Amino acid sequence: HEGILRDDVTLDKEFFEKHLREMTGKQFTLELGEWQTIFEVTHGVSDAYRNGRVFLAGDAAHVHSPIGGQGMNYGIWDAITLVSKIAWAERVLADHPEAKDAAEEILASYAEERHSMGRELVSKVKLATSIVTTRN
Repeated sequence: HEGILRDDVTLDKEFFEKHLREMTGKQFTLELGEWQTIFEVTHGVSDAYRNGRVFLAGDAAHVHSPIGGQGMNYGIWDAITLVSKIAWAERVLADHPEAKDAAEEILASYAEERHSMGRELVSKVKLATSIVTTRN
């Protein structure tokens, strides 16, 4: 049900059987596990992937529904990209200590590249989620 908050209901067998009956028109008899919860979908992208020496990656940078299974892939690529940029900047500074501006540009490129990809991902996942969860 759209709009049901987990604090507004008791997540017991009767709740889930009634919900399934309303959604499908069929009667179900359920056995529940140790705990139940309502999954609340949230979509968002951080305003920035970098603030000074602080970088964001993965779920800290973008959050969205699991539709399409892209979240973990993007988070891993955020981390790989970030680590490679930091290593590259360190190599530049080790070989050319005076090249601080070049190292800074390398680090800045992480936020520029991944932030735009994160925005695009969340936009597409948000659309796919609305299509899959529409009731009509």
